[in-house]
Amino acid sequence: MVPAPIKEFVLRRLLREVYRDMTVDDTERELVRRLYPWLSMDREQFQRIQSEVREHSRKQPLPGEFDLERFIHDVREHMEDKLDSRKALEGMRSLLQALELNHSEFLPETVEDMQAGYTSRIISKTMDPECKKLLLEVANKNWELELEDFRNRLIEDQVDEAVQAMAPKLQEMGIRKGVVTGAPIGFMLGLLVGPAGLMVWPIMAVITGSVALALAMGGVGFFLGFASLLFLPIISAIVAQIQAGWASVLLYGLGGTFGALFGGCVGAGLNMRRYREKLMEPDSYIRVEKREKLSGYVLTPANLLRFWELRLETFLKEKKNRIRSRIQESLIAKQDMEKLIRDIRVLKATDMEAQIQPLTNRILAIDSLIEDANVVTGLLNKLENRFSEKIVELKILVQRQAESERLYDQRRALGGRVAKALGDADSQILGWQQDKENLDLAIHGMVESFQSQLAHTRDFVEAEIQLVETH
Repeated sequence: MVPAPIKEFVLRRLLREVYRDMTVDDTERELVRRLYPWLSMDREQFQRIQSEVREHSRKQPLPGEFDLERFIHDVREHMEDKLDSRKALEGMRSLLQALELNHSEFLPETVEDMQAGYTSRIISKTMDPECKKLLLEVANKNWELELEDFRNRLIEDQVDEAVQAMAPKLQEMGIRKGVVTGAPIGFMLGLLVGPAGLMVWPIMAVITGSVALALAMGGVGFFLGFASLLFLPIISAIVAQIQAGWASVLLYGLGGTFGALFGGCVGAGLNMRRYREKLMEPDSYIRVEKREKLSGYVLTPANLLRFWELRLETFLKEKKNRIRSRIQESLIAKQDMEKLIRDIRVLKATDMEAQIQPLTNRILAIDSLIEDANVVTGLLNKLENRFSEKIVELKILVQRQAESERLYDQRRALGGRVAKALGDADSQILGWQQDKENLDLAIHGMVESFQSQLAHTRDFVEAEIQLVETH
């Protein structure tokens, strides 16, 4: 909902643009007609404002012709100045929709883009470019998205752990299914080949088993498979004796047996490999199921402490190190220039005295840069202290929670023993449980407070920037 004063500003600004050359064409008239329903303004007020703007434009005409982009730009700046970023973006979208204009031509894609533009405008135009760039990085950092990304990574870690825990059982299932499928097929092929394949099947079975081991177990499987190949000469000799002796009548049966062994090995190795690859796929049914179960995962105090250490604190330290390096480089450059000025004066190098003023100007510019860098350092320190206070409180509560849970378990066990002896420990147990619940509520409130503070980091930074700019 756009406030009425802003809507009146939009109307006056559009009419001022329309009456720029005191002639209104069909396109301009159509824009005013489309705007009227969006204004939610009675006809009398609309006509009064129209008359005022027309008269003002007649007395003080503006040069040039109607410019739609200029109108949109001025309205957008006004909304961003009077409203918060989200309401300003929503207001501009509703206006462009009413005027039947394409959003993408005049608006940023997201609230974050609009906020970035606003932050850039409130920073002094004379600030050192490197300091300004660093300040924008801090101001435009979306910690809500960072926290959500951190939460998603925690969920993925838990999904990976669950999948790894299930992997042996699923791979065993894959082996069984592979054997059940491959052995019958191999048996049928063995019967079809018969005596002619008796020399081939045992050798193929050993080779296939070796390959299956390598596929299933990696390097260890490759070693075991290679060792099993050493049995090939023995198997060949046994088969030759069978062919030469009285057991030749069993050749068909042996062919089927070796065929089943061959098929089972192939099926087990390939199916195990397939199951393992399937588990690693991001959209495997097991991973999807685990993600759905964890979709409502709530960050714990320990999670927030990790987020502080891995993301937030690291980010702030990196920015502080950058600005510290900037200050050190500037101080060294300033000292060098001051030394040059002293040397010129000591040596009375009259031919170089003309360079003293440029060097002095450069020193003044460095002083200004250092002042800007100190402003950024001060803001980073305030931001870090703001979060550090919450982190310290959170750590204390987490320690109290761990101690409370330990004492609660001990007291509960003691209460059970007392209950057997006296039968009146229930009230004590309920009291201890209430203390534990109160502490849990305090921790929950602290977690919500930390997350809320993250969400308003940009507002805090922008307020600090404006405070500096007004002094």
